[in-house]
Amino acid sequence: MNQSTLEAPQAIPVRSPGHEVNGHENVGVEWVCTLFVNRLVNHVLKQPLSIIIEPDKHMILARCPDLPLYGCGEDTIEAVDMLKREIESLWEDLKEEQDLDAEWSSIKRFLDDNISWP
Repeated sequence: MNQSTLEAPQAIPVRSPGHEVNGHENVGVEWVCTLFVNRLVNHVLKQPLSIIIEPDKHMILARCPDLPLYGCGEDTIEAVDMLKREIESLWEDLKEEQDLDAEWSSIKRFLDDNISWP
């Protein structure tokens, strides 16, 4: 059973340069979607996390602007689920580490402050 929680998707068109057709530029429109998740695979979030969904050539990418992670999949659900697993995996790895630089310490604090047990 898929336990993804996706809330409030909002598609945002993004103009990308296209080809010139009959002397006029054909500007393609791709989509970018922002949504919020309030739980990971095994943990609950204290506040919703913003996730940006965007198409790639052969897959869908999900990324969190607050973290240096992404997930990918054939559809939005698969990409978001992969990102959720990556977030939990990073949190578990960082909990074990004591000697982190300022950037990773900040990420660890962000995760510690936002992730709780179900």
